[in-house]
Amino acid sequence: MTAGDGVRTKVQDGVATLTIDREERRNALSWAVVDALRAGVAEARRDQAVRVLVLTGAGDRAFCAGADLTGMADGAGPTALHDARGELAALFEDLWSLGKPTIARVRGFALAGGFGLALACDLVVAAADAVFGTPELDVGLWPFMITVPLTRSMPPKVALELMLTGRRVDAAEAQRIGFVNRVVPASGLDAAVAELATTLAA
Repeated sequence: MTAGDGVRTKVQDGVATLTIDREERRNALSWAVVDALRAGVAEARRDQAVRVLVLTGAGDRAFCAGADLTGMADGAGPTALHDARGELAALFEDLWSLGKPTIARVRGFALAGGFGLALACDLVVAAADAVFGTPELDVGLWPFMITVPLTRSMPPKVALELMLTGRRVDAAEAQRIGFVNRVVPASGLDAAVAELATTLAA
């Protein structure tokens, strides 16, 4: 598979791994990253050798800290921003319609759009240090772009509480709520994801 801007790709033993590679920005989403992720998912769909897709972020600080608000707004007028925001929703739809199992490998922060991105995957394997939340409220925004992934992945009342309060949830609570499948020590995250991916790819 080919690499796109801010995204590394790897295919091995039937498992395609897409890694958001913006560690210095806590793997925040730029338009280029969203485009590259969509291209990676499309390529995984076309490649008959790929049977499972893993989505993750580089480093140990964050899976994805959400949108890079500064970078996304630079040089863009309101019409362009309005049109482009649909690309994130399209990425969620790409993952849901892939037709192959998807796994989010979560280490560190999964916030805002990054929270939605993790929950757009079929399964979530999280390190014990993972933290999920909707900090959009801190800047006066409603997390409308991730409403569907959240309400698909947990009881609607729980999702609404998280969106209304912006409260952050650690990995253990996330598993109790039900939107994380497995929680493992950070040192065992790669092994746990590999074991699950291998099982699904068999």
